[in-house]
Amino acid sequence: MALTKKQMQEMADVLIKAYKHEIVDEGDWWYGTDEHSFNIHTPNDDGWYNINVYDTIDGVDNTDTWVDLDPVYLGFPK
Repeated sequence: MALTKKQMQEMADVLIKAYKHEIVDEGDWWYGTDEHSFNIHTPNDDGWYNINVYDTIDGVDNTDTWVDLDPVYLGFPK
C-alpha cells in the first residue's frame, strides 16, 4: 500500500529523529522500505536537507518519479 504525502512526511520525521547524526555525517543518506526509498540529502552543503521519496518496484527504486517533502535544516557535520 502506497503512503500518502502526509504519511511520508511523518515517516521522514521519525527517520530524522532516529538517524540525524548519521544523515548529517553522510550528507546523502538513504533508507529503504518494501515500498519506498527515502533520500535525505544536502545538495548545497548549507545545512538544509531535501527529502525525496521514491516508490520501489520489486526492490528497485523507481527514479523516474518521486515526491518532494519539505526541506529541513539539520546543520553541518561536526
